[in-house]
Amino acid sequence: MKWQKRQRGGEQVIGRMPVVNIQDSERYYLRLLLLRKLGAVGFDDLETVDGIVCSTFQQACKMQGLLEGDQHWYNTLNETIQTPAPFQLRLLFATICGFGEVNDIPELWFRYKYALIEDFVRQYSEDSGPQYALAEIEEFFKS
Repeated sequence: MKWQKRQRGGEQVIGRMPVVNIQDSERYYLRLLLLRKLGAVGFDDLETVDGIVCSTFQQACKMQGLLEGDQHWYNTLNETIQTPAPFQLRLLFATICGFGEVNDIPELWFRYKYALIEDFVRQYSEDSGPQYALAEIEEFFKS
């Protein structure tokens, strides 16, 4: 990746950043840093924490305390909930649980349960919706 300045002015413009899948880990952690570190002028600036240059964006996130607890997973899922796609939310949930070092998976499920089961509840019932969602999440792990 190469840091590129804007082509057409706009020194104080806030650009749009796309959502990045956790499986694209370096870009995911880069985005996390960009959202938290104001005034960054280059990759070296993002990778430097308290005068120490980190070898990866993930390491820089850890040194800044951005990965402590599950708050960054809550933020990721909150962002994804804005698009009405329960299937993709379940896929992201499975990816986070499988690769994301989540501290409290049951709490993560509890917080986002209704968004994760919403389409199944419409199709089946309030009682069976969670079972269908969990079965689909389990299938993601198998594939």
